[in-house]
Amino acid sequence: MIGYLMGFSFLHMIVAGELGILSTFIGLRYGDYHWQWRSFWAGAASTLYVATYMIWQMVTHLDMALLSDDLIYLLWSMLFLLAYALLTGTSSALASTLFINLIYQK
Repeated sequence: MIGYLMGFSFLHMIVAGELGILSTFIGLRYGDYHWQWRSFWAGAASTLYVATYMIWQMVTHLDMALLSDDLIYLLWSMLFLLAYALLTGTSSALASTLFINLIYQK
């Protein structure tokens, strides 16, 4: 299970980097040179899907009897989601930076 999760995370970082490059390229074509935060959010936005899945998993499959159990699960999930958003957003921004350096080198 851990190997599967690591493989998924690695492939997700690659896809996030490609999405960051794509959003940077489209922004540069239209003359918008403020690409740094857009590329970060292009990668980090996929965390919304993971958050939706975590909530669906909590509602449908986890039998938590107390409200405190739900709150603990949600707080740990939010901590994981914050780290995951930083990971994918950073990989997207780094891929965009490498792309910018590649196309503008002399």
